[in-house]
Amino acid sequence: MRFFAPLTMTLIGVLLAGCASSSSKPAGPEPEILIRQLSNIPEAARYITGRISVQYALSVRNSTPTAIQLQRIEVQSIGYGAYTLPLTTLPFDLVIDPGQSRTVSFWGAAVIDSTTIMGANGPVTLRTVADFKASGGPIRTTVVQQVHETGFSD
Repeated sequence: MRFFAPLTMTLIGVLLAGCASSSSKPAGPEPEILIRQLSNIPEAARYITGRISVQYALSVRNSTPTAIQLQRIEVQSIGYGAYTLPLTTLPFDLVIDPGQSRTVSFWGAAVIDSTTIMGANGPVTLRTVADFKASGGPIRTTVVQQVHETGFSD
């Protein structure tokens, strides 16, 4: 029985150390991100299928107490929508001071697979992952938002 006590304590120590080191969430507030679709498809081409370029704007509000640096984003559509945006990864080098907001724009190569009632300008749900560098360590923020040609919607 004495053999199991040291072994049990060792396993508990390893598990606790693993849990402590696996957390990548900051102790305080995370940056707030909002993605909007800026471009739209002309009325005459709303019901086409094929590849399209879509322009987006990503706004970041730094709600942390220190400056952060946006290093990378990953954006992709999820579920069924007006078009499909494959996984798109983009590098950035954008410093955002505490309490400040900054916006970057970028293009994505989307595909219209089939037409919907609203056509290519209908809603699409995007999953956005933003990686930041901060003085307290890396921060990863993930949001899921619905976008369409008129911008952000709830």
